[in-house]
Amino acid sequence: MNLTFRRLELQLTHKWAISRTSGTETSEVVVVELTDNDGLIGFGEAAPTARYDETAASVETFFKKVDPRRLSFTEVEASMKYLGTLSPQDMSAKCAFNIALLDGAAKRAKKPIYDFLGLGFRENHHVTSFTIGIDMPDVIRQKVLAAAR
Repeated sequence: MNLTFRRLELQLTHKWAISRTSGTETSEVVVVELTDNDGLIGFGEAAPTARYDETAASVETFFKKVDPRRLSFTEVEASMKYLGTLSPQDMSAKCAFNIALLDGAAKRAKKPIYDFLGLGFRENHHVTSFTIGIDMPDVIRQKVLAAAR
């Protein structure tokens, strides 16, 4: 297994703020790519959060500890157990690997991840959620209207 990763700075649609911060207009993430010997690629993303003392740099530090030869799309559970031995924290980094391993495993099975995990899919049944940050009432109203679609 080959491991590569890169840091990305995402531009947010709206400034993100909570009551104890001045807010931010960007979010740093780290994307991981796992490539097996057959050339199959699994992608994952770490979205570190300061709440858990995580940064893009701490995610990259964890990624550098990983021996990619210990990872396998056919042995996701064993791969995750190995990653757990490297650190009791670093949850966003481990999440990125979990997503990449599942992505690769699902691709190997020639299934979308939701079918690989037995979740099924029905049009207009599965929805997503997101948070609209604190702001002035008129700005929140605009954000809600923009998000309606």
